[in-house]
Amino acid sequence: MSSLPAQTFQEELSSKNNNPVTVTSYDGVRQTKTYDYISWERPQSQSRNVLDDTMKRTHPAKIYVYSEKNSLSKHFWFDSSWVSSGLWGEILPKASQSILPVILSFKQNSWHNPSELYIASMVGVNPHTVGRGFKGLVDAGFPDLKIEKYRTKKGHLGRKFRYTRAKAENEFPFHDLIITSGSWFNAPSISKSLYGALRGISNRFDPEEYEAELSLYEDTEELYGQADWEAEFAASYKDRLFDIWNGSISEISQLAGISRRHFHSAIEGLIEVGLVKESEYGGYLVYLKSSTSYKRLHMNMQVKEKLSKYYDKY
Repeated sequence: MSSLPAQTFQEELSSKNNNPVTVTSYDGVRQTKTYDYISWERPQSQSRNVLDDTMKRTHPAKIYVYSEKNSLSKHFWFDSSWVSSGLWGEILPKASQSILPVILSFKQNSWHNPSELYIASMVGVNPHTVGRGFKGLVDAGFPDLKIEKYRTKKGHLGRKFRYTRAKAENEFPFHDLIITSGSWFNAPSISKSLYGALRGISNRFDPEEYEAELSLYEDTEELYGQADWEAEFAASYKDRLFDIWNGSISEISQLAGISRRHFHSAIEGLIEVGLVKESEYGGYLVYLKSSTSYKRLHMNMQVKEKLSKYYDKY
């Protein structure tokens, strides 16, 4: 099934055999997929309970199950110097860039050993890519992140990790909602690389530019005075919706570790998953939280389609 945001498709659920789900996309093209593991004999209003019960039966314990109850405030801290120093784009491979935010979203200063399948279900890749991502982080000597190998009960190689956060001068909040909403899962690999770079450098802008983007053209300076206006902005800055980027494509591509000719496809990937929007004033709005909400039924079906062949190995 194509990765369509919740606002852009309509689901028609049936209790017929094999339970077909028909999706209508942007251009009106209707596609039908069959999922034989969910029963829709109950009314749609009760589908949440059906889905909860079904996921418990069909998904391994060590896989992430998407929910519509996601925290809007939970976040972890991302050091912008990882981007400006070249660590993000010049040293870390794409696989490492993809899994790093998920690793950092776990409680810091504690050991964690989620399966590679579990992380894959949050990132939108296969478990082998997760393994390569861990190797890339180890090879890069990623600061304050300790990764150790161990053997699982089934004899497979597993990894446990602990990130000991050291407060940085230029860190920014990376909201869990970007991951739990399904946007990170659906973003292409090069788009994930670009998003990290955009967040790392795009939060340096003039407050007046931000006010213009919000179309709040009241003469706040005249009404409240310059000092009061700046104080008001500083108080609300942490709750802003987006940062603004309007820089060099060559520079941001280098910081992201992608080719300049792939910039536009990478930015389009971010627009599709609700992490970026083109600005009418030039440049792009880089959202701090996903502006797209994927239905959990849609997300959990995607996970099963992509990863079910690995279930028996974990």
